[in-house]
Amino acid sequence: VLIQQTTKWLLKLWTSALQGKTIQFPLSTANFLSETDEILNQRFSVTCFANFTAIRSVHCYAHYTTFISDIVAYYRWLTCYLLKLTYDKQVSLRKQESSTFFVNNSNQVYFSKSLATVYFLHYVVQTANEVISCVTDYSSKEVLLKLLSLFGVWNLRKYAHYFYQGNYTNDPNFGHYIE
Repeated sequence: VLIQQTTKWLLKLWTSALQGKTIQFPLSTANFLSETDEILNQRFSVTCFANFTAIRSVHCYAHYTTFISDIVAYYRWLTCYLLKLTYDKQVSLRKQESSTFFVNNSNQVYFSKSLATVYFLHYVVQTANEVISCVTDYSSKEVLLKLLSLFGVWNLRKYAHYFYQGNYTNDPNFGHYIE
């Protein structure tokens, strides 16, 4: 039921985004959907494994950051892509079938589970990163960021085929980097 409700909610937001409406929520969980065109036009641009996993020191306020922001961007692209696929499939099914029940059930078979799961994973990575940014102990923060990046990339590997299917990348190294 959660997957179905999440998908319905995301599809409503997608329709609003397609109409050019700004999407804003207090927790900023889906605000990125206002930028779907820009997100779907992004492409993978990492040229070596060291850059893919690089931890970059930011001397401003002694904060350290990893490629967590890149992982969040991957999840955003994937969420938008799966939303587009789900929406397109739903429109196609509606043209063929008059029963809303049939359309919703059939659409769930295709992309709804992946869409809801990817959106949830995006939320987890984004929120955990925000919480970790408040940690003041450098050594604890470093460990937490490494664990979060491992969690984020490990879960992305299940969806690597969508990145190729959606032309986010044609670089064979992308799949290798995730593995």
